[in-house]
Amino acid sequence: MLVARSYLSEPLGGFFFVLAVFAICIAVATPHRRKRLALFAGFLLGCAVLSRNDLLLLFGVLPGLSFLMAWKREGLKPAFRLAALLVVGSVVTVTPWVTYASIEQHKLTPITTAGPSSLWVATYLPAQGRQILLKRQFSAEVCKTFPTAEDACGVTATQLDMRLIFKLLAMRHPGKTQDEAISLELNKNIKQDLSHPGQFAQMLFNKLGRIWAKPWGGGAVGKQESSIWQHRILIFGSWLGIIVGLVFAGRRRKYVLLGAAGLVAVTALNTIFVSESRMSMRMDPLLFATGIGAIGAAFRARRGDDEPELPPPGNEENAADRDGTHAPAADGAPVTGSGDTEGNTESQRNPIQTGTTSADSGAVSSASDHPAPTDIQPRLEGSS
Repeated sequence: MLVARSYLSEPLGGFFFVLAVFAICIAVATPHRRKRLALFAGFLLGCAVLSRNDLLLLFGVLPGLSFLMAWKREGLKPAFRLAALLVVGSVVTVTPWVTYASIEQHKLTPITTAGPSSLWVATYLPAQGRQILLKRQFSAEVCKTFPTAEDACGVTATQLDMRLIFKLLAMRHPGKTQDEAISLELNKNIKQDLSHPGQFAQMLFNKLGRIWAKPWGGGAVGKQESSIWQHRILIFGSWLGIIVGLVFAGRRRKYVLLGAAGLVAVTALNTIFVSESRMSMRMDPLLFATGIGAIGAAFRARRGDDEPELPPPGNEENAADRDGTHAPAADGAPVTGSGDTEGNTESQRNPIQTGTTSADSGAVSSASDHPAPTDIQPRLEGSS
């Protein structure tokens, strides 16, 4: 990724995205985890969402998957505890910003104010859900309606102020607020999309391709900072590695699934909303890391080096007996098998269990010092 002309939130969002997924994988892999580990993973997830608001969907996807994975391995209570700690860590991280934004907007503002306005752009079929094409189509009408407004006339589509288009929509619905007018226009878009399902599906497919097909050019139209085929080979190879890991990584495939689920969720959200090639920048670090890790996990599993399997919830003691080991008690004292408990207790009461008393010397000797012969030795010839 070469970003020479712009410093955007994508690199920071991608950084926290990959760290959050990595920390959640560690939390899932650690059965007797500490609270701080899960809370820290939630903190990183909250930082990712604060960096890029389109990662908000991960608040439900990653804790939900972690709950299912931990439930299968550890039981319902530990799984619920893990998911709850992840959510709590995330919510605590974003609460200060949500509080500030809500006070400024005089209404509850969860992370961002984007909503119907972005969705209206994303569902506008004549512009294929692209903001740049929508601006070009509305530029003449905006200039005619607001001839004296700044960034309305004599500017490129990139420089055209999007807020003027929203004001134009509000003028189409007298007596309605701007938000209400945008919602009405959004309903028109949805009806049009549903009445043309083929064109709508083609629009979504094109938007998906814009996310992954080309590297971002840094904001310059028609200019690429890196090879298009180099980008496509890396992207295709990483997704292929994820597929290989999901099939052949053994018990480590759940970590591959966590990374893949996060990528799919963010891709789906950006496909529905406005999508451009720079949207992939926040996902590329996690995509490459998950693809490489998936191939490594599959290779280790094929060599027989799979992740150790935990005993089913509630059967830890039975598994320990089968392995010849004993789980520690709550106070740290070792717990022995039930078959040895009575004998060990008796041994503690009477340390000398099988001793014999000699009448001549009065000494006490243990039977272990004089083991019984296994057979009767033949009497030597000439002995009495």
